[in-house]
Amino acid sequence: MSSYKIVVPIYIAACSIIACSNEQESFDRPSNIPPKAVPAIGADGGAWANCLYIEPPHVQCEIFFASTGDVWARGTYLLETGDELSQIRSAEHLDQLMTGFSLFNGHTIQLSDSNRLIPDGIIDSPFANGGGKSTEYSKGTVVRAEKQYE
Repeated sequence: MSSYKIVVPIYIAACSIIACSNEQESFDRPSNIPPKAVPAIGADGGAWANCLYIEPPHVQCEIFFASTGDVWARGTYLLETGDELSQIRSAEHLDQLMTGFSLFNGHTIQLSDSNRLIPDGIIDSPFANGGGKSTEYSKGTVVRAEKQYE
């Protein structure tokens, strides 16, 4: 019985330490992030995405670094479900899709299930200190390589 009294507190302390070390870093919303932007934030950082329903089939998106609020990328995107292009039917449909935002890998906006937004047109990636780079895409495929600008 006496070993039980020693083991239980040690077990509880060990579990507490493990739980604390596995907590994901979270970020407050930087002040320049639009109110409708949705987060995808993990242990290694993350992003905020603000996408607007414009002229179908395109949506206009701006992706922000989670920690600083600086623009990571902005441009037009198409919805792809599986390997097929899909239509976004309305602003409400886009809002529903964006609740599944889970990852931005530098060009593709991953949503829930098999949905993702792929770049279509010029995607601009400004630098925090001025200038930036742009890449032109057609349905997710690079058609003009990344070009830096001042």
